[in-house]
Amino acid sequence: MKLAITPGDPLGIGPEIAAKALARWREEETKAVLYGPEEEWARVAEHIGNTHHVDMVSLPSPSGRKPATPQASAWGGAVAMEALECAVRDAMEGVVDAVVTGPVSKQSMHLAGWRYPGQTELIAKLTGAEEYAMMLANGVHCAVLATRHVPIREVSSCLSVEGLVTLVLLVDRELRRLLKRQPRILVCGLNPHAGDRGLLGSEEREIIAPAMEAARGQGICIVGPISAEEAFMTWGRDGDVVIAMYHDQAAIPIKMLGLHSAVNVTLGMPVVRTSPGHGTAFSLVGTGRADEGSFLEAMKWATRLASIPHDSHAKRVVRYSG
Repeated sequence: MKLAITPGDPLGIGPEIAAKALARWREEETKAVLYGPEEEWARVAEHIGNTHHVDMVSLPSPSGRKPATPQASAWGGAVAMEALECAVRDAMEGVVDAVVTGPVSKQSMHLAGWRYPGQTELIAKLTGAEEYAMMLANGVHCAVLATRHVPIREVSSCLSVEGLVTLVLLVDRELRRLLKRQPRILVCGLNPHAGDRGLLGSEEREIIAPAMEAARGQGICIVGPISAEEAFMTWGRDGDVVIAMYHDQAAIPIKMLGLHSAVNVTLGMPVVRTSPGHGTAFSLVGTGRADEGSFLEAMKWATRLASIPHDSHAKRVVRYSG
C-alpha cells in the first residue's frame, strides 16, 4: 500500500509532524510518498531517520518570495495547493492508495488564490464528488459535520431537509463499511435544548425533524434531533456517530477528548483522504513541541480505509417528499 503525504502549509508544522510520524510508523508493508518541494522535506529529514519505506514526488518551489519566518503566505498556500492537486491526481489514477494531507492555513489559501473553504472542497472539485462529508474522529468517537467552514450566522440558511437526508444516508453507507453493521446515528439540534419545542428556534421542527423522519423511512437507525449535550453525553453508549449542525459543535468535544489523536476523515470521496485534526500552529515551528500523534492517527485511518473494498460504495436512493 502507498500513502501520499502532503505537507499542507510548509511553513507550518505539517512537514515536521509528518516526519516524526513516519519515524514511528511500523507498517512495513506501507510505503509513504512525500509530495512537495524536496528542500521542504529535506529540512525535516533528521526526524525521519533511516527508513526504506519513504519515497518522494519532488515538485518545483513556486515563484514568489518565501517568508523567512513561519507565517501565512501566498508562497505557502501555493505549495500546499500544488502538492494536494498532484497527490489527489495520483490517487485517482491508482498510483497511491490514499492521501494524508498536512494542515493548511485558510489565510495562506486565500493569498494563493484558492477560492475554497478548505482542502475538502478542493478535493471534491478535483475528483468530481458531489456527496461528501467531513468526519472528526477520536478513537471510537466519530462526529460528522452538517456544515463545515461557514460563519455561525449562515449555518441556519445552509441547512435543508434534502441536504440532511442526503448526509444521513451517506453517513449510514460509509459507517456500514467501517463497522460491518448498521450504525446508530445521533443527530444534534441547532439551537439550545434542540429548540425546546420551538421556543428557542424553529430549525429543529421545520428542517431537522422532517429529515430524520425521511431517513427512518429509508431504514436508518437514527435518533434526533436531540440537544448537543445529550448527544455527546450518550455518545458511544447509545450511538456510533453524532451528526453536528456546525463546526465547533463537533470539534470541541472531539478535541477535548484528545487533540493529539483527533483526525479529519473525508467521507464519500472516490479517493481516501485523512488529515490531522488541528491547524498549522506557526508558533510551534522549530520549537520541538509539535506533537505528531494526530498525524500518525491520520495515517492509520488512511490505511484502514484504503483496505476496504470499493465495491461497497453502492449509493442508496434518497426519497423525500415534504
